[in-house]
Amino acid sequence: MKEKTASSGAWRAYLIAFPAVAVNVVSLAVILLRLVFEDAAWIRALAWAAAGLSAANPGVFLLLIPLWRCLSKAAGGYIVRGAVTAEGVGRDTLDRCAAIAEAKASHPVAACLRAYCGDVAVPPDKFVEMEGLGASAQFSGQMIHAGSADYLRGLKIDVPDVPGRAAYVALEGRLLGYYRLLGPSETAGLKKRILCALAVCAALKLTVWAALALAGTDHLTVFVGCETASLVAGLITARRFSS
Repeated sequence: MKEKTASSGAWRAYLIAFPAVAVNVVSLAVILLRLVFEDAAWIRALAWAAAGLSAANPGVFLLLIPLWRCLSKAAGGYIVRGAVTAEGVGRDTLDRCAAIAEAKASHPVAACLRAYCGDVAVPPDKFVEMEGLGASAQFSGQMIHAGSADYLRGLKIDVPDVPGRAAYVALEGRLLGYYRLLGPSETAGLKKRILCALAVCAALKLTVWAALALAGTDHLTVFVGCETASLVAGLITARRFSS
């Protein structure tokens, strides 16, 4: 099976990490070069470049703010943190089938899946819901099932064991894939961690601006420390969502 996470994952983390790493490398280079060339004009220019990049770089806010917005859209306390498709199944097929099967379901997980899949469903011809387990719908003569592992196994459909919460989707007895879920308590806990990370990163950025305004480039180690701490805090928090 092929996984596509909800958070846009690694590439965004690399883009966010690059400016912070650049600030650290340039700042450390300036500190070492000052030992040899003292306070030459080109070294001062390099130092101001590192300080300016540190102050202007939005850093992990580009990761934490979209993640917060994602969590703020949790339906019934549940949120999808990743989708996994079976071999040969497209993501659009999985989303459409899930939306059709859960179109009339009342469970909070159904509302979560509808919010995640978007407006891709059409009214099913027939629908039945097994409270707390899942739902089945008939559309164009085909049966679609969505629900827990126990629900699909009760329909004689093989599903893999997945750690944590998951909602599975099957079409005509074939598993299309599943969605990894965060429950209400996990979502609430992650929201608190993101808020704490945002507060810490905001305080670190204010420290950078204050150091730049009051001391200029005299204390480049402050920029190095703040950029490193902000990057670590943000990436650790974001990783808790995708892991």
